[in-house]
Amino acid sequence: MKIVLMHGKDTDPSKKWYLWFAREVQKLGAEFIAPILFPK
Repeated sequence: MKIVLMHGKDTDPSKKWYLWFAREVQKLGAEFIAPILFPK
């Protein structure tokens, strides 16, 4: 299973709760993908 996170425009995957969520998803054996959508 793959989980893709589409973050908001004023943040990136290294902010907020995204890193915690990535670890939790990976513990379940799923692949976590969080591309940087809005580079600064």
